This record gives sequence, C-alpha cells and structure tokens, in this order.
Amino acid sequence: MQKFLETYHEIQRITIIALVTAMVTSVFFQVVNRNIFMMPVVWPEEVARYATVYLTFIGSVVAVRKGTMISVDIFASRLNETWNFILSVLRNVATMFFAVILAYYCLIMMGIHLRTGQVSTVMGINMAIPHAAIPIWGGLTVIELGVRTVMSVVDFVKKKVG
Repeated sequence: MQKFLETYHEIQRITIIALVTAMVTSVFFQVVNRNIFMMPVVWPEEVARYATVYLTFIGSVVAVRKGTMISVDIFASRLNETWNFILSVLRNVATMFFAVILAYYCLIMMGIHLRTGQVSTVMGINMAIPHAAIPIWGGLTVIELGVRTVMSVVDFVKKKVG
C-alpha cells in the first residue's frame, strides 16, 4: 500500500509541475509574440486558463492530503479525543459524498458536451476536456480521504486497544 501511495503522490507532483510549466510557458509565449514580434495569438491564454483549472483541483487534493485546507475547528478543539475522531471521520465521509455527487453530475454534463459537440472558443477542443477536471478531482479526493480515514481508524483502534 505504501509503494502505491508513493507512486500516486509522485504522479500528482509531476502533473502539478507539468501544469505550472504549461501555464508559464504559454503565457510567456503569448507575451513574447504580442510585445516583441507584434503577432498576437490567443490560444496560449486558453491553455493557461485550463491548466489553472486542473492545477486548482489537483492542488486541492494535495492540500487535503497534507491537511492544509482551511478549516474552522473552534468546535472540534473543545471535544475530547474520541469525539474529535468521530467528527473527523464524519467530515471525511461527508466530503467524499460531496465529491462523488459533484463528479457524477459533471460526468452527465460532460456527456452532453460530447453528444452536442460543444467546443472551446479558441482551440476548438471539446468542452468535456476542461470539465473533466471535476470528476478527476472527485476521484482523487475520494482516494485521499478514503486512505486518510482508514489510516486514522486503524491508528485510533490501535491506540485504544493497546
């Protein structure tokens, strides 16, 4: 399991690096073409926009894994260890449920895009491709929170049993 998680996290890291590189390179290309060669092109802006969307969703999964998502813990900080654990598990389950519902409805929307052939304004790619960021986020979030929840349950039981 540990080897799988290490590989999975490395793939996320490489994907984030590739997305940031695509954003910076495309915007730099656009600036150089517009200001130096006086030949503006519009597709780099769309590449940067879609890369930003994917980066945001994949980055939020990394933030969930590292526990750096913003949260209000004024209530949880007043609970004892057992109730805090229960609240944490319930929060993870609720977030996984939300991710699944959001991914499901986005998949329906992607199907509509594929059937109708709706394409982006500049690059002409099917709009299902940019919208795929949401189901990908949903799947990755379920994986991260599922692993995190199982690991916390195992740790909690070990601590309580002995």
